[in-house]
Amino acid sequence: MRILLAGDLHLGRSSSSVRGDCAGHRAADVWQRLVDLAIEQGIGAVILSGDLVDQSNRYFEATGPLANGLQRLAAQEISTIAVAGNHDYHVLPGLAQQYADEKHRFTLLGQGGNWECHPVVRGGQTVFRVVGWSFPAESHDRDPLDAFPANLPDDLPVLGLVHGDLDARGSRYAPLSGAALRAKPVAGWLLGHIHAPHCDSQAGAPWLLYPGSPQALDPGEQGAHGVWVAEVTPTVITPPVQVALSSVRYEGVTVNADSVADAQELRVRLRDRLRAEAETARQAGGESLRQLVVDLVIEGAAALAAREVDQVMEELREARELDTAVAVEVRKTDNRVVPPLDLEGLARGRALPGILARLVLDLEAGRNSEAVERVRARARRAVNDLTFMSQVREGDSESTFQLSDDALRQSLIKAARKLLGSLEPTGAADAGGGLP
Repeated sequence: MRILLAGDLHLGRSSSSVRGDCAGHRAADVWQRLVDLAIEQGIGAVILSGDLVDQSNRYFEATGPLANGLQRLAAQEISTIAVAGNHDYHVLPGLAQQYADEKHRFTLLGQGGNWECHPVVRGGQTVFRVVGWSFPAESHDRDPLDAFPANLPDDLPVLGLVHGDLDARGSRYAPLSGAALRAKPVAGWLLGHIHAPHCDSQAGAPWLLYPGSPQALDPGEQGAHGVWVAEVTPTVITPPVQVALSSVRYEGVTVNADSVADAQELRVRLRDRLRAEAETARQAGGESLRQLVVDLVIEGAAALAAREVDQVMEELREARELDTAVAVEVRKTDNRVVPPLDLEGLARGRALPGILARLVLDLEAGRNSEAVERVRARARRAVNDLTFMSQVREGDSESTFQLSDDALRQSLIKAARKLLGSLEPTGAADAGGGLP
C-alpha cells in the first residue's frame, strides 16, 4: 500500500509576488492536483499534518475545495486522516464532524490535545496505524510528546502525526524534541508547521518528515515543493519520496560579474544564467511548474558604472518573456558589483585606502580583526539608532530593522569597496592614522 503525505496546505491562500493572474497558483489548486495524483497512482490513504485551512477569515474560501477533494478521494475508497495545526485548530473539528461519513471518509485525530491511535483499513483489513495529536488552541508551549501513549499496538507499522516546532525550545507552537521523536516506537513521523520540505532518515530510528507546503506560498519558501509518497509493508513504512506539485518556484540566484567588459556582456551573462535556472527548475518541478520567481544578486568586480548594472537589472525586472523553459519573473535585484581593485597592493599602504583595503580583506575572509569588530559595532549601533527613531516616529515598540550578520558583512564590504573606488590611490609609504 502506498500513502501520500502532505501538510500546511493553507487553503485560502495563493502564491505571493507572482505577476498577473493567480489562477493555478492557489493552495486550492495544488489540493486538486494532490487529489489527482492520489487517484492516478492508486494511493491507499492521504495523511495531512495540519494547517489545512489558513485562517478563520479564509474559512469559507477553503470549505468548498476541501469537501470536493475529500469526496473525489472517498469515491476511490481513499481515506483522508489529519491533525489540526495552529491555524485551523478551531475550524477543523467542525469540518471533521461534517465530513465523518462515507461520502468524505475524513478523520481528524487527537482533538483537544489528546493523542489518538487510528487503524487504516484497506480492503477490509487493517494495514497500518496512525497516532496523532491536534492543537487544542492557537498556541501550545509544551512538548506534545510529554503525553504520548505508553502502550501502542506493535503488530503493524505505526505512523506518528503531529504539527509542531522541531527542536525550537521555548516555541509557542508545540515545541518537539527530535531525540524524543526518534525514541518513540513508530516507523516514521509526519510533521507540520515548517514550510521548508525536509526529510531526515537515520538508520535504526524513525524518519522525520516536514513535507513543507505543497504550493510554494511566498519568496521565503524556496526550492521544490509538493507532496511525499511512502510505501507501507507489513513491517515498515519506507522513507518517503517527494513528488513536485507546486506551480511556482522561488529561488535566490547569485551571478558573478567578474571581468565583465560592458553592459551587453552582463546582459548576456544574466540571461544565460536565468535560462539555465529555468531549465533546472523545469526538470525538478515537473508538469505542474509554470513560474520561476527569482531574487537576483549580481556581485563581483567589474569596470561598470552602477547605473549600467542597475539599467540591465531593470530590464530583467520588466521583461515578460525571456524565452525560457518556464516563465521567469525577476522579483527583486541586488547590485553588489564593485570596481576592480588591487586590494593586496592597496593594503600595503598606511593611508586611508590601505586601511579600507585591509578592512575589506578581513571582511571577505571572515576574519574578526580589531578593525572589523570596531566597524561592526558602530554599524550595529547605527541600526539600533534607526530602530529607536522608527519606534519614536511610528509609536510602535515592535518596529525594528532586522539585519543578519551576513547582511551586515555584505553591506560593509560593499560600502568599503565603493569608497575605495572613489579614492585616489596613495603611496604605500604615506603616513596614515587608524580607523576613525
